[in-house]
Amino acid sequence: MSQIEDLLFMERELKMPLTPLPVRSTFVRLGERGVLISPLPGFKKHISEIKNFANVTDIIAPNCFHNLGIKTAHEFFPQATIWYAKGLEKKLPHFPWQKSLEESNWPYKEELPLFQIKGAPKYSEVVFYHKKTKTLLVSDLCFNLKNRKDFGAKIVYGVFGTLNKLGISRLVLLLTKDKKAFRESLKPIFNLDFENVVMAHGEIIMGNAKESLKAAFLERGIKV
Repeated sequence: MSQIEDLLFMERELKMPLTPLPVRSTFVRLGERGVLISPLPGFKKHISEIKNFANVTDIIAPNCFHNLGIKTAHEFFPQATIWYAKGLEKKLPHFPWQKSLEESNWPYKEELPLFQIKGAPKYSEVVFYHKKTKTLLVSDLCFNLKNRKDFGAKIVYGVFGTLNKLGISRLVLLLTKDKKAFRESLKPIFNLDFENVVMAHGEIIMGNAKESLKAAFLERGIKV
């Protein structure tokens, strides 16, 4: 468990073929309310820290892949509103989703505005900006896996282009069907005055994060 002011992070590794995948969940404190983004599967051991940090009022599934801990989080915090990225209602139609993540109905526009990544409906990520700390919160938009020396990591992350660096996964680009819409949806994000990036996979970037992320996109041929 680690934190930046008003941001609490829960981290673990998921067992995957060939190499483990580090994952991170972020809990945002907004006064007396708390927004839990991408709760981890098996996050029960963090319940006391979560309750001491803030009241869980909102639980977020930020893209079509980050939903593994939503059910457990809902069981522990049944009063919380369950928010979902578009596409999850089709992927998991029997789950009691409550509200779609859209700018028009998001109640925390001032403290924690959201931005939809467009052009990739099977991925459909929503990212958040924590204004107070100038921190961009993303899930799979970028990876920052460092010091991965095992053979499995070299194969898996080498294929995806995210081995031992800040990188944009080739899988994200493969899932992008409308490249123009994808590129346009990045513009308002890069108009933000963010200094830090917290991603679901890899080391947090503190300071100069915007330029680093621009360089990562440029490596994929995307100028922002």
